[in-house]
Amino acid sequence: MNKLEQIEAILGSKESALAKKYFNGDMAKLESSWTVSKKEVIEYINHNGFPKGWVSFEESSYDGLYLLKKEHGWEWYYQDSGKIISKKEFKEREEAMSSLLDTYYLKRRNIR
Repeated sequence: MNKLEQIEAILGSKESALAKKYFNGDMAKLESSWTVSKKEVIEYINHNGFPKGWVSFEESSYDGLYLLKKEHGWEWYYQDSGKIISKKEFKEREEAMSSLLDTYYLKRRNIR
């Protein structure tokens, strides 16, 4: 299982397909086999962007994750039923990206 496959599975929420391909569907074995780092995930996003539909970069009324450039820095939040949840603000994009990844993509997978 190469790192590109890992990153694309994590960002696309397709871990079960990866587990099926390499571990006969055993998610526990997949979870203990991650070799990708957060730095590598960030580098991938900086080069390729997030998969379409997973993170929005402009304010709108749709539910989901938002990562926005603001006047004094960056913020990310989750919006549900038009209400902003878990809003966090940062001075730098890299800090905001790191926090968003930890919260929604990497923490439960124990990737650092």
